[in-house]
Amino acid sequence: MDGHWLMYEQPQFRGKMMYMRPGEYRNFRDMGMSCQRFMSMRPNMSNTGMNMRGKITFYEEKNFQGRSYECMNDCSDMSSSLSRSQSCRVESGCFMV
Repeated sequence: MDGHWLMYEQPQFRGKMMYMRPGEYRNFRDMGMSCQRFMSMRPNMSNTGMNMRGKITFYEEKNFQGRSYECMNDCSDMSSSLSRSQSCRVESGCFMV
């Protein structure tokens, strides 16, 4: 796994931001987040200087359970069912969520 994402509490890349490195995030609350969900995200390209493709997979429930949604590009408004995600896997690329 290689990739970094920026996650935001509000749509349109606003509000509190969290930097997510490659890995598994079983429960967003356990990560010290004040919110239970993210509303927008994008790849973090600041350190690479390249336009890399990446992939992050969100899960509806903790511990990678429930419905999943794969994202490979910027997502400026995650107010659909994706906003209720409780865990994710950063699989590749560079992202800001």
